[in-house]
Amino acid sequence: MSTHQYDLLIIGAGVSGSALLYETARYTSIQHIGIIEKYAAPARVNSLSSNNSQTLHCGDIETNYTLDKALKVQRAARMLANYCLSQPDKDHLIYKYPKMVLGVGARECELLRARFTQLEPHYPNLRLFETKDIARIEPAVATGRNGQLRGEPIVARTLGRYRRARDFLIPRLQNIPGVEAAAPPGAMYAFFRIRGVADSLDFCKRLVAEHGLGLAPGSAFGPEGEGFVRWCFAASEARLADGIERLERAVRGEKPLRAP
Repeated sequence: MSTHQYDLLIIGAGVSGSALLYETARYTSIQHIGIIEKYAAPARVNSLSSNNSQTLHCGDIETNYTLDKALKVQRAARMLANYCLSQPDKDHLIYKYPKMVLGVGARECELLRARFTQLEPHYPNLRLFETKDIARIEPAVATGRNGQLRGEPIVARTLGRYRRARDFLIPRLQNIPGVEAAAPPGAMYAFFRIRGVADSLDFCKRLVAEHGLGLAPGSAFGPEGEGFVRWCFAASEARLADGIERLERAVRGEKPLRAP
């Protein structure tokens, strides 16, 4: 794959990242500016007009909250979540996204460990990841340029849904004839090849129009991605299972499961 060097690399193409790109490109002398976005287009989460800013805080990763405030926030968040989950179109009302708070250095790590001990009885899905755990999920976070683990302590407290979603999706992709998929060691998406797909953009357009499944074409990430498709698996198992069924029908050339 080709490599590029930048004077400024912006992570995330939401409203803040896009604004920073515009400001630096127009009003500074920085020559080489890049922006990295995990979704297929800018502003697909917090800045998307159909989303409610993704602001359903549960009190679990807000390190400035007292335990009392965290539990009050949790109760309010559960009321909204329970209402959405009780609706017939729940899969279009509320979505699950992993959240993480990262501690670097001895002081921050000790604070997070103590915080985890305090919150764990009230948040059963909360997980504490030490350096080696983080390295298995996101190697670039926990390792240096030499490929070795960073010298300073690093821990993460997260809801850990990435790994469960990945382990649910990848084997089901591998069971579809013609699909070549490998489990990503990190990140929140699967990048896989579908045999016979030479134009990934055309395939993804037909996939969403005919089967109601929106995936990102590999060509959107550079010429090396042509023939691949990217699937963000930050979703519930029910949505992933439904998507697998739709993808399999598309790959087999069968009629849509139901009208999208």
